[in-house]
Amino acid sequence: MYSEYHPKAENKFSYLPTKSRVFILEYVDHLIQRQLSPCTLRNTIGCLHQFCGRLTVHNQGNLPGITKIEIRHYMETLSQRNLSAGTINNHLVVLKGFFSYLVDEDCMDKNPVLRRYRVEQAMRLPRPMREADLQAFLAVLQTPQDRAIFLLMLRSGLRVGEVSTLKVEHIKWENKNIIVYNGKGKVDRVTYISSDLEAALSAW
Repeated sequence: MYSEYHPKAENKFSYLPTKSRVFILEYVDHLIQRQLSPCTLRNTIGCLHQFCGRLTVHNQGNLPGITKIEIRHYMETLSQRNLSAGTINNHLVVLKGFFSYLVDEDCMDKNPVLRRYRVEQAMRLPRPMREADLQAFLAVLQTPQDRAIFLLMLRSGLRVGEVSTLKVEHIKWENKNIIVYNGKGKVDRVTYISSDLEAALSAW
């Protein structure tokens, strides 16, 4: 599952000077060894690629020399693209993780990504789908499998990756629940089966 990410990162960062490319590839390998999810690896590689691509040639060759000034300039660039607060903060989290790694490896003294750079995000309650819209959507699902997959996510809160790895033995019909193994953060959890999901799973 992880074998593709080192070559992918090698290709992405081929334009960087050797020393900087090695720093990033070693960091990617570090994340792979920690068995972070493929989604996290793709996100990390993508964010670092965007960041490095906007650096001057001098800074591209000296990643441990990056200062808070470069981070602040990069944040301004992200803001000018009208990205959401969540997206900007995601970039900051990736950069903070990378530079923390360099600090831990004694490659630099301080992490240039400061806590105060985080953008405030509005906290809003999720809006439920209107019942009429839900019924219209369900009406166009062509197969029992499609209906079951959608209801697993809607009713039981499974993520796409969790649905794709779900096995029949994980469904506990007698208790009307599902055991989700190795979910986000590698945490197991129990989620419950609604009546329409039970019907859809049975039909599938």
